[in-house]
Amino acid sequence: MQHRDDEGNVVEPSASAAGQGADLQRRRLVRGVAVAVPTIITLRSGGAAAVSLCPPIKGKAAVDDAGVITTVQSGSVAADDVCTAAVECPQAGDLIGDVVPVTGTTTGQLRCTNVTSSRSVFIVSESSAVSLL
Repeated sequence: MQHRDDEGNVVEPSASAAGQGADLQRRRLVRGVAVAVPTIITLRSGGAAAVSLCPPIKGKAAVDDAGVITTVQSGSVAADDVCTAAVECPQAGDLIGDVVPVTGTTTGQLRCTNVTSSRSVFIVSESSAVSLL
């Protein structure tokens, strides 16, 4: 590519000048990649670590004011499971109470302890809940 020197004369670039320009661009590219790659690796590793800290959700259920499970909306619920707040990735602070059989019934009803209002809850296994503590 032609350009003008300080006096306004048209100057043809030399082969070495063109090589220097390509070298400079290559160095900039390599320098940019060297900065970006560790950041991308860190973000991907951190995302994988965050996902792996979430316990597997066994099910989702609706409970009444007394904590009795009225509807299992998905998955399964068993005695000795643990109720959590209905959040995507429950943590220790989201644990509500244990799933226990309702006493005095023969129907096999279950309830979440420590529930005082109708709501949806997620169910995690006892071992998953222990791993959060």
